[in-house]
Amino acid sequence: MFVGRDFELKVLNSLYKEDRFQFIPITGRRRVGKTRLIEEFIKDKKAVMFKAVPGNENINLSMFNELVSGDTEPLRLDRILWRAEEKSNGERLVVVIDEYPNLVEDAKHNGGLINNFIESVRGTSKLFLILCGSSMSIMESEVMGKKSPLYGRRTGQIRLRPFDFETSRRMLEGFSIFDAVAIYGLVGGIPYYLEQFDPKKTLEDNIRDSYLNPVSVIAGEPELMFLTEFRKPATYYSVIHAISKGRRTPSEIGQMLGMGTDMASHTLGRLALLGFVGKDEPFGRGRTKDIHYVIKDRLLASYFRFVYPARGEMSEHEVDAAWEHMDADLSRYLGHVFEDICREYVLKHGYSEAGRWWSGPEEIDLVASDGKRMLLAECKYRNEPTDADLIDGLLDKSKAVNPKGLTKTYALFSKSGYTKAAEMRAEADGIELISLGNMFR
Repeated sequence: MFVGRDFELKVLNSLYKEDRFQFIPITGRRRVGKTRLIEEFIKDKKAVMFKAVPGNENINLSMFNELVSGDTEPLRLDRILWRAEEKSNGERLVVVIDEYPNLVEDAKHNGGLINNFIESVRGTSKLFLILCGSSMSIMESEVMGKKSPLYGRRTGQIRLRPFDFETSRRMLEGFSIFDAVAIYGLVGGIPYYLEQFDPKKTLEDNIRDSYLNPVSVIAGEPELMFLTEFRKPATYYSVIHAISKGRRTPSEIGQMLGMGTDMASHTLGRLALLGFVGKDEPFGRGRTKDIHYVIKDRLLASYFRFVYPARGEMSEHEVDAAWEHMDADLSRYLGHVFEDICREYVLKHGYSEAGRWWSGPEEIDLVASDGKRMLLAECKYRNEPTDADLIDGLLDKSKAVNPKGLTKTYALFSKSGYTKAAEMRAEADGIELISLGNMFR
């Protein structure tokens, strides 16, 4: 099933219609749907799609040459591209090198050969060249980065990101919105992961079978994500584990792990470049050093919360124990996921920026602005209806937030609706009440 990616397809098709040579790198983390997007793009076009494999360069060159010309000789990469140019006969031909990092990791000269080819043909060719890869660190250093021989050659670029919650729900058809939040919270908007869950099963059985079970597809993914990006992933594992335990700054992380703050900052920088972690800054406070690091990748966040401390070849008994631990803590974990879903919601309903606010111990789950209004909101993922006391807390904390000339407005987001007292108080004070069930219909 092909879901979403309308914008990316529109971009690719628009570039395809231009009467000139194109070189488009497509990047994104493992399983995010890069290959599927390319397959959808080329399904009605003349194309050659080659997927590089780990291992010997000559094997890859032989396979690529065979696809292009029918000849199994392992020609130099630029010569294979020249054969593709001849094959195109002056017309549009899409040439895809998928998993390009496998071709260039131990043969970095190939980037220079592609550069030489592009330099020779870009003024006359109609080729549409796509380089695609899951190793974001190699794609950055060998294709996108300033030190890459291909820097400045691209005519466009796409970084494919995970689906948001609204799009993920389309892949979770048949699940209740509450189960969809739980699944999204565990694996994020990664199409391949979302496909592993069965709406005919209960949420518990889905988590046991497709998430906790050590032979499931998802169980091995966190380790593969790190092995794809790092030769020695232990330090990166440790830093993300520290964040999962509540350490939010380089100094806190360094202190927990016995490493210097500079080393922790460097490691966080590499993890942030890959989208594994990110900076969380208090909304609207301007320049501040009060910055927290959070785990942005949903699978890694849930894995290090529920699985990593006890990871191993879990027996059936250990899966039972893991589920019991997870079940007891899942609602609390999903509370932070729900905050992000609410942020997504307001950004699609008139607000241009949104985030979390804090100052010392005081926190507000969601603050958003549209240039005229400032929305302040709390987001509660509880099994019982939200009561009126939350309104008092929100109004009290909001006094410390500087609206900078904007008009303050207020809202509550709730998983399980509201008590009658909360509804009456909200109506009196002009506070909007939004329930999860009404957010995404």
